[in-house]
Amino acid sequence: MIALGVLLGSRTRPAAEAVQDAVGEMSANFGRVLGGIRTVRAFAGEQFFLSSVQVAADSARRSGLRVAKLKAVVSGFTQSAIQILLFAVIGLGALRVASGSLTIGELASFVMYVMLVFAPAAMLGGVVASISEAVGAYARIARIRTWSQELSANSPSRGLPTSGQALDVSLSHVDLTYPSSYEDRASQQKRVLTDVSISVSAGSFVALVGRSGAGKSSIFNVLEGFYIPDAGDVFIGDISLRKAPVTEWRKHFALVDQDAPVFAGSVRENLLFVNQDASDDELYAALRHARVYVGGEVAGLDMMLGEGGTGISGGERQRLALARAFLSEAPVILLDEATSNLDSITEQEVQDALFALRRNRTVIAIAHRLSTISAADKIFVIDEGRVLAEGRHLELMNSCDLYRELVESQAIAE
Repeated sequence: MIALGVLLGSRTRPAAEAVQDAVGEMSANFGRVLGGIRTVRAFAGEQFFLSSVQVAADSARRSGLRVAKLKAVVSGFTQSAIQILLFAVIGLGALRVASGSLTIGELASFVMYVMLVFAPAAMLGGVVASISEAVGAYARIARIRTWSQELSANSPSRGLPTSGQALDVSLSHVDLTYPSSYEDRASQQKRVLTDVSISVSAGSFVALVGRSGAGKSSIFNVLEGFYIPDAGDVFIGDISLRKAPVTEWRKHFALVDQDAPVFAGSVRENLLFVNQDASDDELYAALRHARVYVGGEVAGLDMMLGEGGTGISGGERQRLALARAFLSEAPVILLDEATSNLDSITEQEVQDALFALRRNRTVIAIAHRLSTISAADKIFVIDEGRVLAEGRHLELMNSCDLYRELVESQAIAE
């Protein structure tokens, strides 16, 4: 009886794993739809996405019911088996009492002892089922934990350069591949950078240009230490990324993403996480530098923002992200299409603020606007994961066909 109960309980594990997979798929579907709910509603696509969410929800429901049924079977079997055995003991005992070989008191005592033994036995199947369910739930977490984790490299023999001063930044013969899937890190790899060497002098403004998918954002991923190169290295001054603690390394970079994420909370909270010691005066100065105006005035620090920046425009989100970069003490600013949502006047004002900060900042920008890149000290043309050419605007117009094509076709637009 005990062995059979344990056997049934152990079958709960694969069912519990299926539940976790189904719930994960359902949550992913919900997140995907809710994250783009404006677009879904704009194109009246509710029914299209509703069907996929319903399929995932039905799968989760069926998996949950299977686990519940298995647990009910285990519980019902063990309880029924114990009742049958208890009746058998009482029946046999009654026959012994009738024959005079056993007294009623002895039978009662024996039945009490049997119940004390059977009660834990009845619980054993349920315990095994619960443990199997928990192990099944943990299996999904265990799979995630087998994925490669971001590791802090060993402390360097010398410290990283001090923040607050402009720094040289360089990539030396960098190769980078992305895994084709998270589930199988050994699967086919996608090469995105090949033998990339870039040198950026302290206090300079450098632009990266190229077609979409050329590898510009991948260069930023390597600079930030989000990915370790397969070959080559990245340097701040003469300190290697491979020898620096990654959390300390990133303190030297201020990344302004094209998406310009904004977190639910106040303007103050959206700024302070990059520099928790900043005073209100410093916060307002960063907002002014980035031209963060709401209603014609500098945004108030206690102004509340919705999830994803609800209530402010795309340009205002981008300017708020720029304000974070101004507020941070990072000596290197990375701009990934950071002014794409700004009008030309505001863009020029932000660029003026960036140039004013260049005495103690190094700026590297991914840009498509001619107005942004023409003033760069150096422009690197990236094509198919390689550095195709480098130089200033006029030099590249005369020497690089791809750069000239991008400008003339307005892929780089004013």
